[in-house]
Amino acid sequence: MGHRQPKSIFTDQDQAMMKVVEIVLPESSHRLCMWHISNNAKQHLTSRFVNAEFKAQFNKCFYGFESETQFESSWVTIIENFELQDHAWLKRLYELHVKWCPAFSIDIFSARIRSTQISESMNRILH
Repeated sequence: MGHRQPKSIFTDQDQAMMKVVEIVLPESSHRLCMWHISNNAKQHLTSRFVNAEFKAQFNKCFYGFESETQFESSWVTIIENFELQDHAWLKRLYELHVKWCPAFSIDIFSARIRSTQISESMNRILH
């Protein structure tokens, strides 16, 4: 890349990888893979995903807002309506919301990519 850093880089929620990206690629926008977050959510919130209303509201937080205010309001509503104030995984996910919520990256070019799955698929094809 001609000694230039990428505009965006996508990883999973691995803590070591997040630290390395911060140190090695400080000019890049580090985004978290929506596919990995979605899979982790299904594991950490299994009992909640059987509720259609929860699932719809949760998915809307991931894909439905282009406004930071809309996202924040919706997130608070989910936490309160489903009594998730003490859910450790959701607290950590919220701490990282600027890395995964589209409303906080409108000004960052990513070619609408939200997942590492595209690059993994390309790797399989090229190999």
